[in-house]
Amino acid sequence: HDESWQVLREALEKAPEDFQLLQLGAELAQIQGRFGEADRFLSKALEIAPDNVGLWTRRAMLASNRLGEKEAREAAEKALELTTEKTGPQRALALSAYAHVLAEEANYAEPIRPCR
Repeated sequence: HDESWQVLREALEKAPEDFQLLQLGAELAQIQGRFGEADRFLSKALEIAPDNVGLWTRRAMLASNRLGEKEAREAAEKALELTTEKTGPQRALALSAYAHVLAEEANYAEPIRPCR
């Protein structure tokens, strides 16, 4: 992991606004149980790429396990909003994140919006 962090730091020095590098930072931090740091990486990535469904679904999954229901629900709903008119993998990913959040809340009373 140390080598991964070193490579990431060097890459971020050259391209601090690269949302994919920031997403990688979130993944590395989450793997190591550094959830606050993972959230900071995701927050910065979302500032740069606010319409990225993958970032919103990752935030929903992280938040549902570590940050709180409100943050998780908001992130999952944003992913659904961004994929309202889409089909395929992005929509499936958004629906999966939303279902995960509901399962974590143990709240199955709210139906999942159907895929169009």
